[in-house]
Amino acid sequence: MLNACCFQRLCLLGVAPATFDISIVEFFAPLMVGGTTILVSKQTTRDTIALISAIASQKNCVVQATPATWSSTLDSNWNAQGCSTAISTGEYLPPSVRSRLVELGLRVLDLYGPD
Repeated sequence: MLNACCFQRLCLLGVAPATFDISIVEFFAPLMVGGTTILVSKQTTRDTIALISAIASQKNCVVQATPATWSSTLDSNWNAQGCSTAISTGEYLPPSVRSRLVELGLRVLDLYGPD
């Protein structure tokens, strides 16, 4: 379970469509503890370079995305600029993707479910 320290004085960059249940966390969790919620457009979430740019424009941001999105950012030579914590949801997080995120110095939270 996420606690307040994950979002205090941080922002959460949300990439989930508003119709997905996990978007509720993106919308409200940071606001409940005095943080900031940043929502990006559907076009940005579908364009890896635009998403990387949106993340890089932040400072110390928590980003929640699927393993497929994390893989595409990593495959585009993303250096984790702007991000402090990577939250993975929606599907199984392969150990190789997790390892690559950790190697970038990120705190990685897998919220998909049982391993």
